[in-house]
Amino acid sequence: MKQNRALRVKVIEHLKQQASPTYSFEIVPPVRGLSLQDCEPLLEKLASVDPLWINVTSHSTQPETLRERAEGSSPNQARHERPSMFEVCELIQQRFKIDAVPHLLRSGFSEAETEQALLRLRDLGVETVFALRGDSTGSPISPNEGGFARDLVQHIRLFERTRLSEQTRLPEQFRASETIRSREKNQGVVRESRETFCIGVAGYPEKHADAADFTTDIAHLKSKIEAGADYIITQMFFDNRHYFTFVDACRAAGISVPIIPGLKVLRSASQAARYADAFNITIPDTLATELAATPTHALEIGQRWATTQIHALHAAGVPHIHLFVMNDEDSVLEVLKA
Repeated sequence: MKQNRALRVKVIEHLKQQASPTYSFEIVPPVRGLSLQDCEPLLEKLASVDPLWINVTSHSTQPETLRERAEGSSPNQARHERPSMFEVCELIQQRFKIDAVPHLLRSGFSEAETEQALLRLRDLGVETVFALRGDSTGSPISPNEGGFARDLVQHIRLFERTRLSEQTRLPEQFRASETIRSREKNQGVVRESRETFCIGVAGYPEKHADAADFTTDIAHLKSKIEAGADYIITQMFFDNRHYFTFVDACRAAGISVPIIPGLKVLRSASQAARYADAFNITIPDTLATELAATPTHALEIGQRWATTQIHALHAAGVPHIHLFVMNDEDSVLEVLKA
């Protein structure tokens, strides 16, 4: 049932105010060729279970632009862009009255583009951003080159201190429309002056694929918190022991911010294998064997496994769980009904 919950609340405040169990979701903007309206049915379903917030992933348009021009299209040729992260965030907040948490990437974006994004997000009423390095280019990144999520967090905090103020204004085309402002006024919505974002970052219970070892990865995570991050969402895991070991290691290292477990519902053995390879995660032998042995029931197996994980996490006192929906909302909603 939809609760009468305040909109435009930082994630860290959501976590303090709400009784458990609570959930949040992660989705991707519609792919190229689809419109913003194509994601409305997904959001309608997710809104029905009253998530605290919805993360919206980001992407760099550079690879698509280069590929298209290599295939012969003109820079001036009309193109159908995929709906942007900003449009999806605005839809989530304006129509569905749920806080949106956009992903900001260090890789593929200049500092000027990041600052423009922060200004635009502030004008949309977004209170929280999720800072990520972004996809690796395949080349090692030196800690001194400024290519890590930590550096993005530092940049955001510096930008807030030096330039993000009520006097800083966006170009007119990026501002919330007068229609939106009029609607908000009629609904009693007040745009508060908040000059800092809440910042989330990723943590890796089985270590990041590029990290030398688990201890080094924890140290890197701590540097993101010291740079100004407020909370952590973990990479997906399929054995809760990885999460609890990770939390213990973080606490031992002096990381005291909330650590939110991230879960994913598997649909097939092939998907499990892809995730294991792409994200440096372990698929438990029992789960992998069952998925491979009964492929026609793989979704049911994945849902049952995720349900068991959720129940065990709640039983251990974990108050909030983040679910990687992407475009598979029906599987997630079935799990939450169990």
